[in-house]
Amino acid sequence: MELSLVVTDFLTNLQVNGKSANTVYNYGLDLAHFQEYCNKISATAINAVTMKQLENYFAATMRHHAVTTANRKKSAVRKLFEYAFDHRYISDNPARLLHHDKVTRDEPMTISVDQFRAFVDAVAQHPQGFMYRVMFNLFFNAGLRLHELAGLTIPKVEAHTMLRIIGKGKKERDIPLSESTVAQLAEYIAWRRLRGPEHTYLFFSNRRTRLSERQIERIIVRFAREAGIAHTVTPHTLRHSFATEVYKATQDLRLVQEMLGHSSITTTQIYTHVDEERKRAAIEKLSRTLDESK
Repeated sequence: MELSLVVTDFLTNLQVNGKSANTVYNYGLDLAHFQEYCNKISATAINAVTMKQLENYFAATMRHHAVTTANRKKSAVRKLFEYAFDHRYISDNPARLLHHDKVTRDEPMTISVDQFRAFVDAVAQHPQGFMYRVMFNLFFNAGLRLHELAGLTIPKVEAHTMLRIIGKGKKERDIPLSESTVAQLAEYIAWRRLRGPEHTYLFFSNRRTRLSERQIERIIVRFAREAGIAHTVTPHTLRHSFATEVYKATQDLRLVQEMLGHSSITTTQIYTHVDEERKRAAIEKLSRTLDESK
């Protein structure tokens, strides 16, 4: 059976079984990426995909994505093959031996406030520069996830000083918006009503449709490069940067947890690297002072 047909059937089954629209959408994105690979190697039927081909695909995925992203893609493919096996589309499941790679708690990649300003300045001359600035600001000043930002609508943000977000696991969190962000949103909504499409999604593409998650990610990567930022900047980089700046300002890990929508404080503890940086800086300063007094 054609892989594309099985994917469609699998996604439909997820919907029928009550999975959220965002969950189905993300499965669709990951499986579309997998289908692109299979098409390149002429494995268009699901029963033509071998364990070796799966290993090659995930080896390439690990080279270009974070471990957590690669594991998510691996999980999507594994569930697809489990579904295909259970429904007798395949007689053997080559994905049954796939295992998640170990995730190390490295310090999150971030950008500084100065780098963020350069990043925002990079879109100044672009026809959609105003919209992009608003997007970047919401990532950096509200710590939104990519799908949360892509799903924003005008009624959700207009004339509000608090942004209510429904995140992972339908968990709600309220994020206060600064006065400058509220003013920028009011100006942008007026601009959008004159130029934008009739639907209420906050951000739109050149085709006047809702700006997709993939399009937003490409915009961020492109303009970060144009701003001269050496490492790759993604929506998650901006979210990490928001969390780091909040922790620097407050030293309150619980507050960061609430604003990011983390269910566990353990996930948020990666931001304590800020404390370690300050401690090291203090020790180095003390050491220099002692050396100078000798």
